[in-house]
Amino acid sequence: MASIAETSRDAFTFIDREIDLGGGDGDNGPPQLFPKYGDLTSAKLANPVLQLLEKLRATYPKHVVTYADYYSLNLLDFAFSGQATATLDIETDSIFRESIWVQPPGRHATGALAEARGFAKYQYRWGNEDFILYCILISGSNVQFVLKELGPGEGQLSHSVITDTLLAQIGLWQHKERKGIYVFDMYWYLDLALYEEVQKFVSSTRLAPFD
Repeated sequence: MASIAETSRDAFTFIDREIDLGGGDGDNGPPQLFPKYGDLTSAKLANPVLQLLEKLRATYPKHVVTYADYYSLNLLDFAFSGQATATLDIETDSIFRESIWVQPPGRHATGALAEARGFAKYQYRWGNEDFILYCILISGSNVQFVLKELGPGEGQLSHSVITDTLLAQIGLWQHKERKGIYVFDMYWYLDLALYEEVQKFVSSTRLAPFD
């Protein structure tokens, strides 16, 4: 029995779909940055940091937006140390999260399930000051934006005095001298607990202090 192959246009159904990447900038809810992030990481990536910065400035015209280096001025680490608070905000913007298993160094250590976030918005509080913090992963690099309401004499393109004061405190805290031993386990990290154990061993054996 012969078969007939359909090759005409009638054999297919074409679907037109429009995707709104505006991100809730209308009357349907609070403004969101995540749609812009999704748009950028789905295609063009010439300079996403600059594009996200401009998007934030347009979305928050009454704020100073500060692009702060993640590695030398880590706002989340500062909060986790108890110096500030960072509350995850999934009510006004979206989130990009990944579940991972974290295995601590050592043969008999027990790991735990953790969460890595490639896109997250936080309500950040330091002292009596409130900020908005965006932490975003772009092409393997962590990026953070700090937003603060305009202060006296400040404009969108100026520095925020309060944000700069916060960042200076983070820098002083993050780069203060800490006694520890650097250990390599797929990456270098400062092991404070190992240092303490060595100190105890030195004290028990009455050797010269390890410093």
